[in-house]
Amino acid sequence: MTGKGWAKREAHSREDAERRHQLVEAARKVFERRGYRLATIADITEEAGSSRATFYVYFASKMDVFLVLAETVRADFLAAQDISDIDPDDLKLVLTITTERALAAAVKHRTLITLLDHEAISDPDVKRIWGGIREGTIERTARYLADAGSRGLADLQAAPQTIARMGLGSIEAFALPVVDGRLEHTEAVEEIVRLYVPLVGLKRTETLPT
Repeated sequence: MTGKGWAKREAHSREDAERRHQLVEAARKVFERRGYRLATIADITEEAGSSRATFYVYFASKMDVFLVLAETVRADFLAAQDISDIDPDDLKLVLTITTERALAAAVKHRTLITLLDHEAISDPDVKRIWGGIREGTIERTARYLADAGSRGLADLQAAPQTIARMGLGSIEAFALPVVDGRLEHTEAVEEIVRLYVPLVGLKRTETLPT
């Protein structure tokens, strides 16, 4: 009896997780297609093949699911900065790989990031969460650069936060031409890393990884 009870509970939990995921993905499609302001809960539930009542089981409002999507952006940028599989002392490799991953995240979420930028202007919750995602990304990069500088791996030519902010700005700027097909992903990564080189004290003449 006990084993069967746990099995039912786990099956119900999986069903709940799948239903919630369907609603989140439906919301992403609707927001990207119609924008946040024009999108409605009815649009989301229709896209998900679900009911309004089911939506309210998982989310309190349209903004609630929008903020959940913002958290998916945070998760992808966090994953992009995970260097557990890279030699942390190989500064150029770290910059190249993390830039490549962060650019992939920026491309993946390009439309959602645009919506977050827009909604952050007028909504304090979006501003706080989106600002926190950006500043957290910058601060993690800055800490790595500061540590690299203190250990003699880099001769930083600007404050770590300044370099990190430039890096994130470049990634966001290059995401659009990559999305539009005007620039290859690998070419964009190479250009961004070249911007890093003089600021972190790497030699210009070194060959960038491809």
